[in-house]
Amino acid sequence: MVIGLLGLGEVGTAYGLGMVRNGATIKGYDIRFENPKDMPLFDRCKAGGITLAKTPQECIEGCDLIMANTTSHVAVRTAEMAKPFLKPGQIYIDGNSAIPTVKHEIAALLDGCCDFVDGVTMNNPTQLGLKCPVTVSGPMAAKATEILAGYGMTMVNIGDQIGQASALKCIRSVFTKSFISSFMECMIMAHKYGISDPMFESIVSYLTDDPPRETLETIAVTHVLHAWRQGEEVESVSVFEKEEGIDNTMAAAAAKKLYYNGSLGMREKFNDRVAPNMKAVLDEMLKAYLQKKA
Repeated sequence: MVIGLLGLGEVGTAYGLGMVRNGATIKGYDIRFENPKDMPLFDRCKAGGITLAKTPQECIEGCDLIMANTTSHVAVRTAEMAKPFLKPGQIYIDGNSAIPTVKHEIAALLDGCCDFVDGVTMNNPTQLGLKCPVTVSGPMAAKATEILAGYGMTMVNIGDQIGQASALKCIRSVFTKSFISSFMECMIMAHKYGISDPMFESIVSYLTDDPPRETLETIAVTHVLHAWRQGEEVESVSVFEKEEGIDNTMAAAAAKKLYYNGSLGMREKFNDRVAPNMKAVLDEMLKAYLQKKA
């Protein structure tokens, strides 16, 4: 089995070197090959057994599977570069963290040339190597999973539709990027007051005292009761931060979102009681969101 990698940055290099160690034949191409001064950047790839292809054509021809790990901004351009050299029977995985509409655009672009699979990296492969989960979807996701898992990659096939894998990653980023931003805003404000160490320990405790699954479920089922009050509380914190000269973007945004959710009538919908489960909350809030938009 021959696997081609388009893009030998941190992600492609980590996957390529790991699969070589597990017996795969790996070819790789990176746009930076066009600058001879950049070639020493890829000495580790070459030493680890990845064959450095001089052109995209050389990388793609003869491969059973091609995986593109460039960036979301050039995902379509990468597919356009690859298209002339792709053949029916080959599998092309776009592994970039692009939104579903981009993945659909690539699928349409490559229709008839090869089998397309939507893929996303869900963690940091430079730290986890092949243990880093790669989520895939699409009609040929099962076949791609079989091939790559055979060389030690941690593959998660979540469905047969293009866009499902990328939706999982990009929608999750609403949480992860907001979490990162909120954490830093909180810690900077705490540092100003000389309480960054106890604040850090308090956050760790909040995240770990109970199993995360239970914590998140509790947040959802009690949200129907507490959203408006929580909005009032964090709005006052937002004002406090502004008065102290600290950027209050996340606190202000949290207040706005909590007030919005608190205005949806969920407290009345659930008769002033905690919701029975998270799905019940999501069902009712989604209905309210769509009705409000209409």
